[in-house]
Amino acid sequence: MESWTNLTEGQGLVLSGFLTGLGAIIAVLLAQSFFRSKVSDLKAAILETEEAVIAFQNEIVARFKDFEESFKEIDITIAALQETAAKTQASIREQESDDEGLSEEVKEPHDPKERTFAKWYEISDHLEEIASSPNIDGRTRARYGRIDRRSYYDLIDALDYDGRLGNMRDIADEATELWYSCRRRDDIDEEASRRMSDYALKIKGIPMP
Repeated sequence: MESWTNLTEGQGLVLSGFLTGLGAIIAVLLAQSFFRSKVSDLKAAILETEEAVIAFQNEIVARFKDFEESFKEIDITIAALQETAAKTQASIREQESDDEGLSEEVKEPHDPKERTFAKWYEISDHLEEIASSPNIDGRTRARYGRIDRRSYYDLIDALDYDGRLGNMRDIADEATELWYSCRRRDDIDEEASRRMSDYALKIKGIPMP
């Protein structure tokens, strides 16, 4: 029963199509029964229809299981792509950091805006690594992967709901709010940069699943 209540929108549309087909078959069978004289009375017509309904229901169950397996494979693929993207993103930023370390420049940027951005990327990278951890069920990872990152609060909501942020939910929200307020500004001050650094230190302490 639980599988019927947890249908996705796509699965619901497929099932709706099957039920529409079921109604059409019932109508055709009744018409054939009465107008072609294949059965002698209403009772026989109903019995024949019930048999057709049972047969069609069995077909629905069989096909639904096939669709369910297909959706599982899609979820696993999405989760794998999300994990790869998160690792690639982290690797690129790590390489950029290593390249900067090889130069004569100081690793920590002097500009408050650059420091703020760098610390936010550390925060988002860690959250993405949590969301794409292979220790999380494939369907759950796929659900995280489908969340629109234009509103990072949505990912934070999902991770916190599943208990993956510990007691850092408020910190993650504050860091996101600060990021949204700073990302299009050029006049980011030292205070904002310091706050983002503090947030990054705390969020990076969230253990991986």
